[in-house]
Amino acid sequence: RGNSLPIINNVSSDIYESVNEINEVEDDQHESFELETGIDNEHLVLCNKRIDYELRPNELSHVCLYEFNSDYRKAKITVSDKALFASDSTPRSVPRRGRPPNDRWLFQTQHPQYSSHIIIRRSFRVVPVLIGPSIPRAEREDTEERYARAILTLFYPWRSVLDIYDIHELWSNVLKVRESAFTARSDKVINNIQLLHDCKRDRDQDLFQLVNQPLPSKTIKYTTQYNDANVDDAEEILALLDETTDVHLNLLNKNSIECCGARERMKREYLKSILRNIILSERFSHINNNNNPFSDLILSNCIIQTTGGTESNVLAYAANRQDIEHIRIWQYNLKIQKEQMRRMLLYGSKEQTSEGDMIIDKQFSDPSCADVFDDHTIDCTMSVINDPQLTTNVSSMNFVKTYNLNYEQAKIFESIMCHIQSTILYQINKDVKHTKPEQLLMYIGGAGGCGKSRVTEAISAFMAYHNRTHTIRCLAPSSAAAVGIDGLTIQSMLHEGRNKTYDNHTLTQTDLSTIETEWRNIDYCLIDEISMVGCYMLARLHRITTIAKHTESTIPFGGINMIFLGDFVQYPPVLDRPLYSNILSPTDTLANTMNTINLTRRRLNITERDIQCKVGRALWLQVNKVFFLTQQMRNKDPLFTAMQARLRSGQCRDDDYNMLCKRIVSSDNDVKSLGQSPWNLAPMLVFRNEVRTNINNYCVFDESIKHNQLPTVVVANDRVRNHDIDNTDLRHFLLSLPDNKTDGLPGYLPIVMNMPVLITHNIATELHISNGSIGRLVRLVYDNDNENLHNNSDIRNPNFPINTKYIQTPLYALVELPQSKLSSPLIDLQPTMIPILPEQKTIKIDLKSFITPTQKRLLNNKTSITICRTQLPIVPAYAMTTHKCQGKTLTSGIIDLVPPPYAKSDLANVYVPVSRFTSADTMAILRPFPQSILNQKPHPDMIIELERLNKLCNSNE
Repeated sequence: RGNSLPIINNVSSDIYESVNEINEVEDDQHESFELETGIDNEHLVLCNKRIDYELRPNELSHVCLYEFNSDYRKAKITVSDKALFASDSTPRSVPRRGRPPNDRWLFQTQHPQYSSHIIIRRSFRVVPVLIGPSIPRAEREDTEERYARAILTLFYPWRSVLDIYDIHELWSNVLKVRESAFTARSDKVINNIQLLHDCKRDRDQDLFQLVNQPLPSKTIKYTTQYNDANVDDAEEILALLDETTDVHLNLLNKNSIECCGARERMKREYLKSILRNIILSERFSHINNNNNPFSDLILSNCIIQTTGGTESNVLAYAANRQDIEHIRIWQYNLKIQKEQMRRMLLYGSKEQTSEGDMIIDKQFSDPSCADVFDDHTIDCTMSVINDPQLTTNVSSMNFVKTYNLNYEQAKIFESIMCHIQSTILYQINKDVKHTKPEQLLMYIGGAGGCGKSRVTEAISAFMAYHNRTHTIRCLAPSSAAAVGIDGLTIQSMLHEGRNKTYDNHTLTQTDLSTIETEWRNIDYCLIDEISMVGCYMLARLHRITTIAKHTESTIPFGGINMIFLGDFVQYPPVLDRPLYSNILSPTDTLANTMNTINLTRRRLNITERDIQCKVGRALWLQVNKVFFLTQQMRNKDPLFTAMQARLRSGQCRDDDYNMLCKRIVSSDNDVKSLGQSPWNLAPMLVFRNEVRTNINNYCVFDESIKHNQLPTVVVANDRVRNHDIDNTDLRHFLLSLPDNKTDGLPGYLPIVMNMPVLITHNIATELHISNGSIGRLVRLVYDNDNENLHNNSDIRNPNFPINTKYIQTPLYALVELPQSKLSSPLIDLQPTMIPILPEQKTIKIDLKSFITPTQKRLLNNKTSITICRTQLPIVPAYAMTTHKCQGKTLTSGIIDLVPPPYAKSDLANVYVPVSRFTSADTMAILRPFPQSILNQKPHPDMIIELERLNKLCNSNE
């Protein structure tokens, strides 16, 4: 059609008003429109099913929304239809062959497709499919209003919201008045909706009955020995049961113990060995007097003598009315500050979200000022983006001195600054002879402690000084890493829900608009901890950036300049392929890879995930500028630095092993005892979550004795199908699961005054309150009224002291987070004091280690159950896994280098914890370890990739 553009007809704004406008804000739903043809293919209009229904013919005024979509359809008007409607009189029925034409009507004149489309009665009814949140159950009180609103919207005729109810009324009251007007057909559909809920509720009824009221076992004649799903291979059975051996043995059925006893015994011996060494090192100085300190249950039946404590050392308080009021205010203030900080990170301003949003907001508040506001907005934006002085006034050398960059860091910084200045000159002088700089695809590597983060700090400071933070985005694959660079997580920019994946997630028009807004001004993107970014994740980020920048998929990241930082020797991504995976030739380009994939995906049985992994690898191969930092900035001990360098390549010598052995806790070595400073306060780094949990529990109860406090444990609230769990054994089983199996919400949470805590959920990453943040527990407030209604006898843990106080309804915990970035303190709290509220998560649990084979057979081997857990998202931080310490510098710490049984060999397991310290003197090793772990080689694909990157680094020089 040449250069002609489609014309979008103007439609009055009242047509697009949502029927649920008042409540849409509450439900966070966004109405979508579709571009459809108008009077011809050159004219496009915005339309959707709501507009079709609101502006339906007057003859169909009595039809409800559900029946309208079931019985009628929209069709393009034909010549015969026009002739039919041209007659002023009603058409006469004349004899004709075939089926008589279906009834048809014109839309109302306000409809954007009045001249091009009509409504026709269907020959056969269809069943409308409701998209979006499901209609809630009728009897639920908490969703009563949403249920009534949905039923009235679907089954009561309306043209505007005022036809259904008055804004001062409750939807539930209106439903009671108007439900008598529903047709018999509508009543049947409503009953079927409720019946569907009943079916879903009863879907797991057999399993729930078995676990709460176990059925009596019946004698079953087996022709062969029972096995799970006919699995004959013992190794496969062990692998199947591997996820269930982390729970307490008393909760396992005998059949499961026999199948996995050898592996379980090794895991228990590994745990007991660690605890034994910690006790001998005097770390638990106040519980060493137990008669049997090496028993499985050291704390079992141990009564801790307390005097009740004073006001100064009381941790848990019963809530009063003021506490409940504060919760709502704190939640609101945190939400506001989080959104403001996110706007700052996304757009460079706490108020500005985008030019479009500013215009829309202003028009709604004062339409008469729209034109003036448009001009003002453009001027402000131009003053920020197009100021020529941004590149001339201040030398980058000032930032080199301010951040004390060494020669290697300064070289990288100058290279990036040169590219940024060229980009700015091109943007503000497009009419002059300035060519657009080539896309920057840079990788900055180096060992841990070489100051990669220092370079990012200098870059961010440079952009902030020149008021250009809105043009750079800092991302990381984990919230802890994102906090370290004052950025956001990559996942938050992918616009995928918790349970959505790339394969099944379709971006809505609202998503597309948000993506374009978020990336509109972005010229540069920093990604830290690149070792934890996989091929699949990188491909998803590429997809988002190409959508935002409206570019071809063959242009890496939509033309955005990318700077990657990280060390591939450290931990790889979880459930993803590392970027160094050898799945493509190093010479493959992104365009060649995309073409090859398009040709082969039709002929070969290749999954979408495998395809995207190849795209991610191809994207990484486009990196063409590489720098390696070699000067150690964290480590001031030359011998320790040399040892770490050899450890990276698996070439440690005997003297390296001997040097580390001197750091083993022993009366003959440098570290005599863990009961002395600084080791009595130093964190312990271990490999397994169950080990970490046990150490934390011991530390908490040891501190309780030390400070004469009553042992206190916060218990999670687990429910199944909105029912309390009555079976005591099942409840103990669920509470005893390690928190890595329960989405970071522990079943038992021991607490003590001033204990270090680690946050397990992302509460506000923008404010540095995220998964991995470490703080200090100051106070716990609980609902005393509900506590009195609970029975503690069915939740007591035999591993805990018998005088332990169990709290089942916590309202919030006050945690001091020095690294938090609140713009203003919360009401009645110190600037660094953060309230942590209970989180609710839906978790799928496998019960195959809990139920008996007979029960499993009765359930047809369906052993999974979904629970809803409510708990504070924190755990003690006396000990943590080595994954949590990546990217951190520790002033002192204790590490365990003995690999757990059945653990996969991984160089990162040793290198990451060892490289967290400034010198060997700040590190203690818990127990003797095999020398072989110091000689683990990097992955062969990693070696090849590092050689390729080193060649690129040398060529850049």
